[in-house]
Amino acid sequence: MKQRLNSNLITFAVVAILAVAVGLVLGRPDAGRSFSRALATAVESGQTPVKLGSLPSPDWERVFLFGPYTSSAQISTALGFTYSGPDTESSDGQTLLVFVSGRKVVFTAQHPRKQGDFAPAALGKPFAREAAEFSVSSQNGWRLLTPVPDLGDNGPPSV
Repeated sequence: MKQRLNSNLITFAVVAILAVAVGLVLGRPDAGRSFSRALATAVESGQTPVKLGSLPSPDWERVFLFGPYTSSAQISTALGFTYSGPDTESSDGQTLLVFVSGRKVVFTAQHPRKQGDFAPAALGKPFAREAAEFSVSSQNGWRLLTPVPDLGDNGPPSV
């Protein structure tokens, strides 16, 4: 009886450790939901530009934005490494944000387009954390997020 109890405890401990490990490998779903809520709040507030790097999130270096009907294979090609997380292949209601450090996905966020829709010019491209800034405008009842031009080392244009 005592040996069976010990065996059950060991099995439970192994399963718990594996569950935590799988959760770490598959990303941080709570981080994605929290990020999407913070982004929706920033968009709704009229704040512009919206700086993705200033919204609460785990540390990341680059973000890739993927629009409707993007497959995992297309995401892998854009990232430059194999991706096996969520995609938007069968949905037109969300934009997928994939946050990367090095060659590793830190977390993903599925952001409802009705709470801030990224312009086609932003989709499928990497944005460095410090350059991930988007102006917000209204278009046909939607809030559209358009990349803020990167002025590089030249600074703003002179007047």
